[in-house]
Amino acid sequence: SLGSAFLSIFWLFNAVGVIISSRLIKKIKNIKLLLILTVIGCLSTIIYSFTNLVIIKLIFFIFQAITYSSFFPLLNALAVSEDKKICGTILSVTISMSVFGLIFFQPISGYIFQYFKAMGINLLLFIIAILNFIVILILFIKLNKVDKARLN
Repeated sequence: SLGSAFLSIFWLFNAVGVIISSRLIKKIKNIKLLLILTVIGCLSTIIYSFTNLVIIKLIFFIFQAITYSSFFPLLNALAVSEDKKICGTILSVTISMSVFGLIFFQPISGYIFQYFKAMGINLLLFIIAILNFIVILILFIKLNKVDKARLN
């Protein structure tokens, strides 16, 4: 079915995204790369959510896969680089939060789809993209302040 094909494309470009970010991390500071990918991912999610053209949806769906696939590796690398002694805790928390997120997202998105159809899901994706951007921006600002404090 078409849904299965889209899911396969998504997972393929997730792998491509991890490969791309592993090469970019050698040239761009971790937190800056995370912020860049967040902006691209959020914009892709917003465009994907509010367009009806299938080819445009597919293009921005691919951008989402490429950018969002790097979040876990980049966040974990960033956290571990800040304090290597707690890397096990960081990985446990990251994985646990993703599982909890899925546990809560599934029934909420199902409820929204049942009563508000696709437009409700699009609105939910838009809200999550904006919240994601805000959280990464706060992290970026905080880490830049920490880096400046270390230099002084």
